[in-house]
This record gives sequence, C-alpha cells and structure tokens, in this order.
Amino acid sequence: QKVCYSTFSELVVVFKDRTPAQDLGVIEVAMPLGLYTRCEVSAPCGLCSKDGVIGLLDVPDTFLDPDRMRAGLLWFTRGFVEYQFPNNATLANAKVGGLELAMELSSEVPGTSKDWPSDITVAINGHEIDTWT
Repeated sequence: QKVCYSTFSELVVVFKDRTPAQDLGVIEVAMPLGLYTRCEVSAPCGLCSKDGVIGLLDVPDTFLDPDRMRAGLLWFTRGFVEYQFPNNATLANAKVGGLELAMELSSEVPGTSKDWPSDITVAINGHEIDTWT
C-alpha cells in the first residue's frame, strides 16, 4: 500500500522590496476602474465588483451609482468612459518627461464571437493616442 501526504502545507513567495517610485523620479497614480468622471454608455451594459453585479443590468444610469468605485469590470455596447488624473508633477514641482499607461482592455466577452469588430480608442487631453480594432 502506498501512502501519500503533502510535504508542505503552505508555500510563500517573497519578492525583493520594491524601489520607491519617488526615488526614481517617477510619480504613480493608480486609478480605480469605476472612478471615471464622465460616461456615455448604451445597453447591454453593466458593472460588477468581486462581490457581484453593481446596480441594475442593462440600465445606463447604473454607471452613475456611487458603488461604481468598487467596480472591477465594466461593459457596454457603445459609448465611452472618461477619467481625469491629477497632475501630481505640479505638486512635486517636477517636469513631466514621459507618460506610461498600464491597463487591461478587451472588446470581447466570453461566449461571443472573436470576429465581431469593435474599436477601443485611448485619448489624452483630447488627442487620440491609438485605436485598436
């Protein structure tokens, strides 16, 4: 008879301490997904958090629900969400030498056709940066 048992009950991965961004002359701003300042969306649409759906499904006014700040996912058929970021370089009396954006965007949801066309456009201060189709 062969007896099997777990050698470890827990595995912990420890990463090196991160270098503080300020030491590198970098100013970081983490913007929550639901903290957009303006939106125009059309149904089908919705918002959800890790706890479930926020507000009502397919009701564009739900995008104004204060609980939207907890959103981890949002979707809509047509429209946009707009964010305003603080210029913390002004507070630090620093000159902006570059801008880096990190985000996850998708034009599809599970169960839909990957061949359905859609455009995702990113603009900064009214200047279109790029459109992905």
